[in-house]
Amino acid sequence: MFGALAQGLKAASGLFYRGKGWALVSLEIRNDSSQPRWTPQEAAFTGIRGPSLQARLVVEGQGAIGPGEQGRVLAVVDMPTLSADTFFTLELRGESGRTLKLPNIRFLKAMMEGGQ
Repeated sequence: MFGALAQGLKAASGLFYRGKGWALVSLEIRNDSSQPRWTPQEAAFTGIRGPSLQARLVVEGQGAIGPGEQGRVLAVVDMPTLSADTFFTLELRGESGRTLKLPNIRFLKAMMEGGQ
């Protein structure tokens, strides 16, 4: 998932969390130095089957990721019960029509601390 440059944007690293009824993706996004600043404005998770799930988006700092800079983006979504083989594409839409799509995101089953 990480490493591909799309429209001058790259997910440098990420963490995935899942709790009962919710999921969160925390990403470091890098904007290529040859590109204009980018401000993420919307996030959605799209599965192979079923509707798109609109996510709440939180952007660290001022929100804009300048040329050659990196910024943290959080996408939080209320999730129904998922089967173990459910994969999503996370789409981060920003100003000027630039979009970063991250395919094959899978949230592992939530477990209680000390659980198997």
